[in-house]
Amino acid sequence: MRACLAIILSVALAACDGADHGSGGASGAGAGGGLGGAGGNGAGGVDAGGGGASPGRDGGAGGAVRPDGGPGGASRPDGGLPADGGPDAGILDRPTRYPSDRTHSPITATLARSLRAVAARGAMRRADVFAKVGDSITAEPSAFLGCFAGSAVDLGGRTTLQPSIDLFRAGDAGGTNPFARRSHAAVSGRSAVFAITGSPSPLSMEVDEIAPRYAVVMFGTNDVQLSASPGTYAFSYASNMLAIVDQLLAGGTIPILSTIPPRDDMPALDAWVPEYNLIVRGIAQGRQIPLVDYHRELLALPGHGLGPDQVHPSASPQGVCKLTAAGLQYGYNVRNLVTLTALDRARRALEGEPPPDADAPPVGGDGAIATPHGIDALPFVDLGDTSRATSRALATYTGCNAAQDEGGPEIAYRLTVTSPTMLRAKVMVRGDVDVDLHLLSGPTEAACLQRHDREISEPLAPGAYLLVVDSFVPPGGAAKAGEYLLVVMAQ
Repeated sequence: MRACLAIILSVALAACDGADHGSGGASGAGAGGGLGGAGGNGAGGVDAGGGGASPGRDGGAGGAVRPDGGPGGASRPDGGLPADGGPDAGILDRPTRYPSDRTHSPITATLARSLRAVAARGAMRRADVFAKVGDSITAEPSAFLGCFAGSAVDLGGRTTLQPSIDLFRAGDAGGTNPFARRSHAAVSGRSAVFAITGSPSPLSMEVDEIAPRYAVVMFGTNDVQLSASPGTYAFSYASNMLAIVDQLLAGGTIPILSTIPPRDDMPALDAWVPEYNLIVRGIAQGRQIPLVDYHRELLALPGHGLGPDQVHPSASPQGVCKLTAAGLQYGYNVRNLVTLTALDRARRALEGEPPPDADAPPVGGDGAIATPHGIDALPFVDLGDTSRATSRALATYTGCNAAQDEGGPEIAYRLTVTSPTMLRAKVMVRGDVDVDLHLLSGPTEAACLQRHDREISEPLAPGAYLLVVDSFVPPGGAAKAGEYLLVVMAQ
């Protein structure tokens, strides 16, 4: 039986409701069905080196399109691809990578400086206060974090977390401490757009009332069911999540993002959860803010740590702050631990303690066609910006029979696959930004295999390929360059 991988690429920031200028040429991709779970680093038939440190809850390291447009088998590379540049070749700033094999994103010296810079923008934010932003899984203090306000806490020997508990217990969040507070921005049944809707919005109300230094944010469980096509709604979800994050950062509040639990109640919805979680990962990595991979922790638990409805986390009968081995068989107990740990890691970074993680070398290349970024491991996410790119090597992708002018700045990525691979790609933009995604078998316009302004599906034979995010230039206008989120996923 032939091994097959599915790679999902999402350049995902906002819904693209305008005319499809980029669909000509190669056949466009369909919306497709559900997506599989996230692969580990170096998964399957992709030449993606590297692994990660061991996982741990305590924050430790833990119909194909041919180049000639004809039908038939998988597209084959024509060779001659440039190698990705070395780690010192970059012109664009490269963020600290967030590997998929650990629960807590790294806090390196570079990232700690970035967090302190955010805090400096909000000098009036209270260091002993955090906000809660989310849906029903976040809203109820009796299940989420509220237990830390009382005495029924068993840290299971994790005494290093006690200073953070003491700090936040003493915080004033509108007349109570942040553990016990009910947040305007955390309400049952809500999706991400709720937090930023209205004047003032629930997010603005909460931040204005309690001036939090941190905000724990988790939306998506409801978002994934808002549309008959979760894959289409993911475009809006990404835009809304980014808006939440950017609003918090602008005011000097540090968002701590969390992936969402499985949706075991509906397998058709659960199939899309990995894509939503990769969007969250991409935003967190791109903005260099803490990420908690809650979904990863739940997968190892009996029943995925979910309660009878198979949507909300389960809770230990001995209390949700029972953080012993027995207590951590329940979903809410795990979330309370990983969230407290994330707050503790962020607090220590702001206070100048030595960072727990070493700075890793950046992914090589500057994104030019001759020196592309290397996709070194899967899943891969990158929040890029073509307006900051210097490469304009490609314009009209003749191999895809395209006449559109893509003469604006582009960013290229090099992908090597080692076994037959199914590629699936998405591209979405915010505002006036208009970037398109192109799959190439070589560094020329004639080597284009597939292109579209929203979605691509393409089976690949083993070999090296380029993924190029290029900026559309309308007739008589300027290049519509700007920010995008790239997500690559293997199954």
